[in-house]
Amino acid sequence: MSGSGDVFLILSSKYTMMKIKKIWRNAMAMEWKDLYSCQIPEIDQQHRRLFELGNQLYTLALRTDAQEHHKIIKAILTELHAYTVYHFEFEEALLVTYGYPNLEEHRKKHQFFIKKLSVFEIDLFHQDVKEMLLKLILFVSEWISSHIMIEDKKYGRYIGQSEGTSNS
Repeated sequence: MSGSGDVFLILSSKYTMMKIKKIWRNAMAMEWKDLYSCQIPEIDQQHRRLFELGNQLYTLALRTDAQEHHKIIKAILTELHAYTVYHFEFEEALLVTYGYPNLEEHRKKHQFFIKKLSVFEIDLFHQDVKEMLLKLILFVSEWISSHIMIEDKKYGRYIGQSEGTSNS
């Protein structure tokens, strides 16, 4: 990974030191850790893939020539969107199978995330690429890590209890 000095080269003047630190901290949160596990192997594997895609975007954001990688950024963002839709559909079908009582609330959170990704896909053509990429990384890293740690862990425990195991 590049040194922290490289981060300053790619940031627009709109970003304050606090935002820079937050981006850096959140990017570190985009690394898969066992504590994110829902104890459902298929879901954990899919979550790992989402983290990988987030890390690909983060790596591009660190480049001083990120602006020149517009097509690559678009391809990763398109893949992130498609994979997220696939993952959410898989996850929601699993929750239906187990009769998860908070499915509708969970589904609404998924819909919010997909809509926001769609906005980023449009913004890629109308905003500074570096700035949009940094906003995207902040959003994705915060959303993925908090959604997994809070919402997905809830259904992990519910499914674990349904199966007579203790998913935490």
